[in-house]
Amino acid sequence: MTKIAISGHRHFSEKEQLRIAIRKVLREIIQTNPEKGMWLYSPLAEGADQLAASIGLEFPEIKLVVPLPLSQEEYFKDFSTEEGKQEFHTLLGRANKVVELPAMQDHKLAYQQLGAYLVKECDVLVALWDGEGGKDSGGTGEVVEKARASGRKIYWIYCENGKKKSENGKRVGEIEVLN
Repeated sequence: MTKIAISGHRHFSEKEQLRIAIRKVLREIIQTNPEKGMWLYSPLAEGADQLAASIGLEFPEIKLVVPLPLSQEEYFKDFSTEEGKQEFHTLLGRANKVVELPAMQDHKLAYQQLGAYLVKECDVLVALWDGEGGKDSGGTGEVVEKARASGRKIYWIYCENGKKKSENGKRVGEIEVLN
C-alpha cells in the first residue's frame, strides 16, 4: 500500500484551485503506483485535511485513515465552525480506519505528535501550505521540514494561510515536488 499523508492550513480561499490541484496530485500518485492500493492519512481538521479527504474518497483506490491527535471533545475546541464539525463527522463515518494517538492535554504537543506520526507513516506527503517556515509548533511548516529530513517525497500545493497574503510569487494551486 502507498501511504499518503495530508497536512495543511485550516483557513484559505480559492478552494476550487485547490480541489483541481489535489485531484491532479492524487491522480499522479495513483498512476505512478498502479499496482498498489492507497491509504490517505488525514486528521480531518477543518480546511486542508477535510478538503483532501473528501477528494481522496472520490478515488476507489484510496482508503481513508484518520489519526486523531486529541479526544473529539478536545479536538473540536480548535474548530471554528459547526460546518467543520459536521464535515468531520461525515468524513469520519466514511473512514476505513481510525487511529487514536496517545492522549495529551497540551494541544501543541498533541499536534507535534500528530505531525511526527504522519511523517513516520507516510511514503508521500501532500502539503497545502504557504511555504512559511515551521514557526508554529506542530504546524504544516514543521511537518514539511520533518518529511524533508526523512527523505519523503512531498507534493507542495501552494495555499494561502487565510491570515495574510504571501509575497513569494506563487499562485494558489501551484504544485511543486520537493525531495
